[in-house]
Amino acid sequence: MEPVYRAVEVGGVPVGVLEWGPEEAPRALFAHCSLAFAGLWKGVMCRLAGRWRCISVDMPGHGKSGRGDRSISLQHEAVGFVEGVAALAGGGPAHLVGLSLGGAVMGRVAAKRPDLARSLTLIEPVYFHLLAEEGGAEVEENARVMAPVYEACREGRFHDGARDFMEAWGQPGQFGRMPKAAQDSIARSLSFLADDFDMVGAWPKGQITREALAAIACPVMLMQGSRTQGSAKAILAELAKLQPEAELAEIAGAGHLSPVDDPEAVAARLAAFFERAERGREG
Repeated sequence: MEPVYRAVEVGGVPVGVLEWGPEEAPRALFAHCSLAFAGLWKGVMCRLAGRWRCISVDMPGHGKSGRGDRSISLQHEAVGFVEGVAALAGGGPAHLVGLSLGGAVMGRVAAKRPDLARSLTLIEPVYFHLLAEEGGAEVEENARVMAPVYEACREGRFHDGARDFMEAWGQPGQFGRMPKAAQDSIARSLSFLADDFDMVGAWPKGQITREALAAIACPVMLMQGSRTQGSAKAILAELAKLQPEAELAEIAGAGHLSPVDDPEAVAARLAAFFERAERGREG
């Protein structure tokens, strides 16, 4: 079966979905990082689609998805997108997988809707608020690499901000190699994300709490690239304290974007984890 990339409607808003695998198979839902789209997961999904129904969801203002209600946090809107896509796919529990922004979103989904979470894999979620209380070198590192992004967004220079963002967290030089249409699309996505920066590093109303994260009861895997930033590793260390039974996975040689850097290794870890979660549910 070939993958299908299309838009569905959730609450009157178009939401992009990439679907791959048998419709009757157990489901896995994927959420991508900032400034990407559902197709980021293709390298992983193609290795899982023979066993699982893989559905990757475009985050608000990314890919084929509209931004939706800008009066609420982009992360909160994204939770609604995932809930809506899950319902359209038949409801019931699925393996939830999220990278960076998508990890923050999937953690929220698992906390809010435990009925949708057969398992949860968080790959370097942007829960920087967990580090904000104590500060330290990791917080300073993130502030340093993100300072040019914040400045560019304040001045409305979203193309510059997107380039700086990708240099710091994505693939250096990639923005300049993209066609102009792709650059324009990414800059537009950043213009929406800029409204939500507080939800990444501070404690605005509606921020997910340590208690909510600790209460997630489904099987959890925490994954990181061995070459990722120290701040991303520090967040996973905080999550490991909140979820002491979580499985820990490190992708050798990968940076922050491990599903892009080594999709084969990421898919292998996910497949093994999904199988264990399936056996545990049956038992």
